[in-house]
Amino acid sequence: MEETKEIQTMSREMKAKTFLSMTPEMFDQYMCQTYPRLFRDRTKPMNQTCMCWGFSIGKGWYKLLDKLCYKISVLQKDHKFEIIFDQVKEKFGTARFYWHGEGNGEEINAEEQDLVDIISSLFNYYESKTEHTCAECGEYHGHEKISICGWIYDVCEDCFEKVMPERKEGLEYWKKTNELRSVLENILFYCDGDELENIYKEISKKHEEIMKKIMKKNA
Repeated sequence: MEETKEIQTMSREMKAKTFLSMTPEMFDQYMCQTYPRLFRDRTKPMNQTCMCWGFSIGKGWYKLLDKLCYKISVLQKDHKFEIIFDQVKEKFGTARFYWHGEGNGEEINAEEQDLVDIISSLFNYYESKTEHTCAECGEYHGHEKISICGWIYDVCEDCFEKVMPERKEGLEYWKKTNELRSVLENILFYCDGDELENIYKEISKKHEEIMKKIMKKNA
């Protein structure tokens, strides 16, 4: 409890660093104590809520969820409606924040409905932020999600090599195919006729060569 109070008084920058050193259990405790209204279903059984599974996201996203919850708690303060989290998890390499609203049995007015709409937009915004934020180190990355053999990863290239060194060759394959895809997109936009067809064939051939090398290494 004392540790949670100490974190609550930290600056945003200090909080972000502290989150990276937190265990999932510590973050769980911090969020439930800091935002009890939002996570009031945290201890309910699985037949009532998926929040029973806790906060199933990487530590690099902790700061984003904290910012989202802080803004929601400010917006819903002194209003009769409640925003309640149903689930926090990762899916397809980005965060998913599921929630519902309750009006405490009373009909909300137009002003409060506007606030609910704003809060809904906040959820969408912070989910989209995780798309280019590494779930391990919390840093922004500009590349597309790493996708290998149909599995989409939520980390940046540097962290991928650290946490999954056994899949280093898969990462190299992803980088190469990503480069080829980028080149192909430019060709499709700026080339015409026979030139387009010939270059496309050349790139397809190069892609096949990369695939063969990767398969040979993993054989």
